[in-house]
Amino acid sequence: MNRWQFTEAFEGLTPRRRQVLKLLLAGVSDQDIAQSLHIETSTVRKHVENICSAFRLRNEFPDERRSKRGELIALFAKYQPELVTRQTLSVTHQKLSEVVDDNNHKIVKREDTEIRVTSEVRLTVKDVSDSLLSNRDIFILIDQSGSMVRKDEDTGNQTRYEYLAEVVEGHIAAILSVGSESGTKADEKIAMKQGYPTDNRVSVYFFSRERVKPKPIVINDASQVWKLFVKNKPKTKTFVAPTLNHCVNTWLTEGKPNGKGAFFIIYTDGQFDDEEQFIQCIASACSKIENHKDIKFFVLGLGKDIDIEHFLALDFNVNQTMKFNIFVFDLVNEVDDIIELLQRQLTDDPYLGFPDWVRIRHPDLVEKVIQMTNDE
Repeated sequence: MNRWQFTEAFEGLTPRRRQVLKLLLAGVSDQDIAQSLHIETSTVRKHVENICSAFRLRNEFPDERRSKRGELIALFAKYQPELVTRQTLSVTHQKLSEVVDDNNHKIVKREDTEIRVTSEVRLTVKDVSDSLLSNRDIFILIDQSGSMVRKDEDTGNQTRYEYLAEVVEGHIAAILSVGSESGTKADEKIAMKQGYPTDNRVSVYFFSRERVKPKPIVINDASQVWKLFVKNKPKTKTFVAPTLNHCVNTWLTEGKPNGKGAFFIIYTDGQFDDEEQFIQCIASACSKIENHKDIKFFVLGLGKDIDIEHFLALDFNVNQTMKFNIFVFDLVNEVDDIIELLQRQLTDDPYLGFPDWVRIRHPDLVEKVIQMTNDE
């Protein structure tokens, strides 16, 4: 199920089914849901069955209803994670494990996929270093150029812009979740109760023309992302430097004096019309830091117009001419876990900084970079 189908299914639910769904996603038992809504427990189960059906999670066997709840929760963890508590994810994992142990091979195989999807959401939060995002400003820059309306083989029936909306929403959800995990116990309790962190945020900018909005769109709830893409339609060219300079200056004047680092994550479907100014911006920022872990600039490419060789060469040339390695290029469809990508760039081992696809497809480049690093 894609984002469009998910939204359509969610909006088609009756008010009563939405009530049941929200309580289910909050980890409330069938009996407690029944008491809260003054209905029978059997009615709750029937509602859950109909909700699963609305999201195309149909049961092959009558006694399989409970196992479908895991798929439903995993689906919401992917597309609307602010409704799913971490406790629900944990309980779902346990229940699914029990189903795997008690059923035949065919069901085991399918449920194993559900466990993997659910576990990925939990592990993203659990396995990341507390210091990764706890004291770091996050700037998201989104290419709003006209070419974003094109469709590619790897975006299916969606335009690049529609496809990217889902990707960015998932990335921001993961980032906010990690930020919540690294907060205080009190903050975490509040975040758990409301479904998303209240003390963490991401600054979002859309770029195309040679101008920049004075204030960012501040996101503390990943579900806000979809509306932003609907409101900010693709426009004209791909001028990124003015917006990036603004973000860097914001960090230099507000974040850095308070001991914060920064990640600048740029999503694009082609080369920048102001690449020289873009490089100058990175060089200027590099001259103002003391360690390569202070800031990182990520360019994540999407679509067939992305010149991979060009960006890899840019990655190599920019980093070899600067004091610190702070520029990173990757492909949107090769990033399985945005947190893993961010964390990998904080390593001191240059080999570990390369994504798997670069090591496999461009071993000469990797060897060249390693050799130059060793020579230093």
